[in-house]
Amino acid sequence: LLDPRYQAYLKAQTAPHTKATNNGAVWMIALIPLLQLVLSLLVLTAFGTSEASTIMLAIWLAPYPIAVGLAAIDRHNLKKTGHEVTAHWLWAFLSAPVYLIARAIAAIRESGGGFGPVLVWFALGLLQIGAIVAVPGLLIGTIPTVFADQAEQSIVADAAIIGAVLEVTCPDTPPVLVGQTFECSGQRGA
Repeated sequence: LLDPRYQAYLKAQTAPHTKATNNGAVWMIALIPLLQLVLSLLVLTAFGTSEASTIMLAIWLAPYPIAVGLAAIDRHNLKKTGHEVTAHWLWAFLSAPVYLIARAIAAIRESGGGFGPVLVWFALGLLQIGAIVAVPGLLIGTIPTVFADQAEQSIVADAAIIGAVLEVTCPDTPPVLVGQTFECSGQRGA
């Protein structure tokens, strides 16, 4: 109990938060999953799958370099507010949540706070996963040809069960919204 390092640690842990741990850049990183979800739903309902696959891919990949830039800004802001030890922005190259976790560890050690953005990012990530389950068109709109191929294979397999051999062709862009339908053409195969 008399160890000066331990006493300094206790003092830092019980002291009120004197250094700001939150800024706009870190909250923008934390809200990226929400932005991706909203933009994906808007694109999906506006365009369907025919024009959406490239846009959807951009929506899911573009935040990666943006998060790296925001991490650099966040680190600069933390240094400016007096933080001596911060997570390096290069952690964002591994992914936004990796940076947020490294950042939270450094911020908590120094000021006792800073875990909020991590919680928000993971909560919104769970919301994204739930949306993909609830609105399968989000995934279909990103990689439509995979789902068109699966539809063809499913029809061929179902026909084989009753002894029929079919060659099936489905549209390259399957429907993405509940209630939409599409037709595949087929002919007897050899």
